[in-house]
Amino acid sequence: HRFASKESYHDAWDTLNDDFLIRLVSKSPVAIAINADFMGSYGGGVYRGPCPPHVNHAVLLTGWGTDPQTGVPFWSVKNSWGKGWGENGFARFERKPGQNQCFIYHEVARATAL
Repeated sequence: HRFASKESYHDAWDTLNDDFLIRLVSKSPVAIAINADFMGSYGGGVYRGPCPPHVNHAVLLTGWGTDPQTGVPFWSVKNSWGKGWGENGFARFERKPGQNQCFIYHEVARATAL
C-alpha cells in the first residue's frame, strides 16, 4: 500500500476533543498514544481509571460506544498483544468528553491510502 498523506496531532488538547476523534474514527481507525499502565492487568469490561498523566504505549483507536449493562461511554482500542489479551485483543476504556482520559488527546495519527 502507498499512502497519500498522514495527518498527525501532537499535544493538541485545544484542537482535539471527543467529537473530532469520533469524526476521524468513523472514517477509519487512527493510531493514538495512551497511558497503558492499566493494560497489564486488564481482563475485560470498561476500564474507568485512573491513568497517570503521560503516554507510554501506542494502540489503534477503532471505535466508541456505550456499555449496555452500565451505560458508561467508552473508546474501543486494538492492542498489539494478541487475541489472548483483553477482549479478544481489544480494550475498552471510559470516554470522558473533554477530560483527556488516559491522555488520549496527546498523540493522534491517521494515514490516507492512495
